Amino acid sequence: MKHIVTPRAIVKAILAATFIGPVPALADDPVKTDDVSVFGQKETRQVLTMTRSELSEAPPGYSPLASLQKLPGVFFSSSDPLGNYEWASRFSIRGFNQNQLGFTLDGLPLGDQSYGNNNGLSIGRAISQENISRVSVSEGASDTGTASTSNLGGSVQFFSVDPKNRFGVTLAETYGSANSSRTFLRLDTGDMGAQTKAFVSLLYSRADKWKGYGPQSEKQLNAKIVHFFGESKITAFVDISRRDESDYADLSLDSQRRLGWNWDNYAPDFQRAINAAKGIFTGGVTSVDDAYYFARGLRNDELAYVNANLKLSAIARLDTTVYYHHNDGQGHWYTPYVPSPSGLPISIRTTEYGIRRGGVISSLVAQLNNHQLSAGFWYEYNKHQL
Repeated sequence: MKHIVTPRAIVKAILAATFIGPVPALADDPVKTDDVSVFGQKETRQVLTMTRSELSEAPPGYSPLASLQKLPGVFFSSSDPLGNYEWASRFSIRGFNQNQLGFTLDGLPLGDQSYGNNNGLSIGRAISQENISRVSVSEGASDTGTASTSNLGGSVQFFSVDPKNRFGVTLAETYGSANSSRTFLRLDTGDMGAQTKAFVSLLYSRADKWKGYGPQSEKQLNAKIVHFFGESKITAFVDISRRDESDYADLSLDSQRRLGWNWDNYAPDFQRAINAAKGIFTGGVTSVDDAYYFARGLRNDELAYVNANLKLSAIARLDTTVYYHHNDGQGHWYTPYVPSPSGLPISIRTTEYGIRRGGVISSLVAQLNNHQLSAGFWYEYNKHQL
């Protein structure tokens, strides 16, 4: 959005608020020239975009949401260095939290990115970081065409890369502290004939928590195929994600002061967890809520869509996407409040997550001289189980 405001226009606005009747002419004021406000085509709100080159500046495996925090008005926090630990991640734009924002991938609704949400999945589980081409952030009112039920305070739209025009293999290997390793492998077919190209990528990452005990691991497959015919295009995309992440202990201001920043759950010291469940506390611990033995989250996701972007005539285009998302997940934690039947003062509590959703998003756009007319609809069927 471009808005031209001159010092002369400001003075005239002050005079207009002061005088009743015609505004007095200023010296050297052009008689027949109006001040002009110019808006970019189709956009009258602030929309910021991060490109692939900007996203690639982040460390491998870095959360795309974390990369956005360099934009004005965007806030992101997490308890892990890469920002992928979903339980402790928080995202907001100009004071609107993630439950009030819309998130999409290639137009597909991703829910609100919260832990255990009922209508989506995190962007990290939907696509590998290396396969994101750009991100558009609307910091004001979101586009009415955004497929979201929570986009009152803006939107974040992710777009996947298209397959490359030439055959190629991309391999990236990363090693770091806390026994971390990450392997990303991508194969681009190039043009296979008939204006068709595709890619498939595999990701495997593993790391220990930066404090305490427990692994963080992820396996992911992405595949995309694009076929052109004339000025139309058909695209298909598949994502398969398997994530296993160990939880960090939640810290309050009081527990942080007593136990320090490096405090975490008891694992692998099972005896200390047993003692705490019996009320025997050591090392500054004062309650059973200061830590548990162990906790983790498991998430299995499959996401797929087929998109047809068709030129119907010289003035009209139809864009339709059919999508499906399946999620199975569990949350585990060792509770000291319910004993096991065996007599141990600790038992395992699980939370089961399940999503089966599918839908269609379609829009018809017609360009009539200087006017653009559009119509569309979004339908989704979602069965959520908790």
